[in-house]
Amino acid sequence: GHYLTYLQTPDHQLDSRQFGEVFVFNTQTLELTRWTGNSYYESIPQISPDGERLVYIASVNAAGDPYYEPKVFLQSRSGAPQRLFSGLGFEALDVRWDRAGRGRYIIGNTGLRANLYYYELASGDLSQLTQGDHSIDDWIYVPTIDTHVARFEAAGTPGDFQIWEAGSSDLRRATNVYADWSNRFLMPRQEAVTWRGRRGAENEGRQVSPI
Repeated sequence: GHYLTYLQTPDHQLDSRQFGEVFVFNTQTLELTRWTGNSYYESIPQISPDGERLVYIASVNAAGDPYYEPKVFLQSRSGAPQRLFSGLGFEALDVRWDRAGRGRYIIGNTGLRANLYYYELASGDLSQLTQGDHSIDDWIYVPTIDTHVARFEAAGTPGDFQIWEAGSSDLRRATNVYADWSNRFLMPRQEAVTWRGRRGAENEGRQVSPI
């Protein structure tokens, strides 16, 4: 597209990120627009293809106060930020607009697993696109060819890269560096464990048995 989105901070100190604001530069009209004005850090800001909506990730609640879990925020050109998925135990790790600007792809962590999700703007539906006991790292989405590339890490492997083309039902393996990892090395047994906290919320953790 013809938009450049960036976070402008008062200086280069790491602690200054919370004082930074998101600006969008239109490379055709040469217009520079400030989109945010708050006291928290907006991670991975992305402008929609039509330049009318901004999406970013922030670890704050709906009031803008510090919160332990990063969530996706959606903001229109003239509206206030909207915090998405507030009622879900869902940690947003990365986000990208789709090619048409009708929704966003999100890497979401639900405890021990991180998968690829799609959020459609018109319906508000959140769909899980990948399944399995794995984490997705080093994710790249290329909108011009509507294709995803990511490394799938699991208990028995540090993770090989796989390719997924939108509309396809299967992932295509791109590397085989760790294909025989479990045969070459003795790996500890890992399993998910769950328990309920004092307020009744279910927690999930990982138990690793010694070799």
